[in-house]
Amino acid sequence: AHAADAPATGTPPVEPLTKKRKVTLGGLLGSRVKKESAAEVEKTPELDELEQYLADPEEPELDVKVLAWWAAKESKWPNLAKMVKQYFACPASSAGVERVFSAAGKMHDDLRKSAQDDTLEHSIIAAFNCE
Repeated sequence: AHAADAPATGTPPVEPLTKKRKVTLGGLLGSRVKKESAAEVEKTPELDELEQYLADPEEPELDVKVLAWWAAKESKWPNLAKMVKQYFACPASSAGVERVFSAAGKMHDDLRKSAQDDTLEHSIIAAFNCE
């Protein structure tokens, strides 16, 4: 309904509803979005190394020691071996955390109860990093 078609009743004319436009990521970013096929992705040494590892037909024995196997393969796949070492370096027990809580309890005895929290925290960090 156009303003000229509206009756003279004193009410403002109602504009017709328009369809909502669909907004796409490509529409928002315009030319910044660049379509790349898998062949156009830049190959990095790490990606090449991963592809070589995945394509290698050699499989480790089921009872092999993982870190020993990767130590033997480190010259072939140095980046993957580094990642494996980082992953397996995480302790599988909570003993380390329990030691920290035990030490914190001992540090927070009657003589230090008036110390601020950050002082206790810094003392614990210093104690465990100076071992």
